[in-house]
Amino acid sequence: ARSVVQQLKLKLIDIPVVKVSGTGNIEAYNLILQGNYFFDKLDKENVAKAVDFYSQALAIDSTDARAWASLTNAISRQAWQNYIDQNTGYEKARGACLKAIALDPGYAPGYREMADIKLYHDFDWPGAEADYQTAHNLDPADADIITGLGDLQQVRGHCREAEQLYKKASTLNPLKPIIYLDLGNAVSCDGRLAEALKYFNKILEIN
Repeated sequence: ARSVVQQLKLKLIDIPVVKVSGTGNIEAYNLILQGNYFFDKLDKENVAKAVDFYSQALAIDSTDARAWASLTNAISRQAWQNYIDQNTGYEKARGACLKAIALDPGYAPGYREMADIKLYHDFDWPGAEADYQTAHNLDPADADIITGLGDLQQVRGHCREAEQLYKKASTLNPLKPIIYLDLGNAVSCDGRLAEALKYFNKILEIN
């Protein structure tokens, strides 16, 4: 082990420490993780559970940008799926998102969530692109941000560009079913239906 360390010249003290907003309360963070578990199911009942868990986390620590961004994501999903009134839901999500960005301007998911609102509700594609790019610059390895950039390309009709972005996202998060849904949609939009079917079957394998 000493030999490896010497050869690589590791300097552990030089590794940057990632600073996140909030108090670091473990209970609040566990509630966020539980919310994430239920959110990923995406159905009405479980997304509502996610909203409840994120709200509980914020009741403990209202200064955690992660909880505000997660709440934004869940409420936006409720609005987009018509689980709640769209206009009311998206405005509530926008307020939560602005809170996340204000608390931590360096937290990439805050800008990703604002980009989603601009893409899916405001139909402000240049605004969405600017926020996705800000998020991507802050965290270029975030699969959800790359997926968002793919979504933007797809609504613009750029199927091949969207496909490449989704493929990149799938390498970063290979177990997230919705990425393969996006991939299948991009490929089918390009007329390659047999290939799309492979991605849709992949979703069934994972989920």
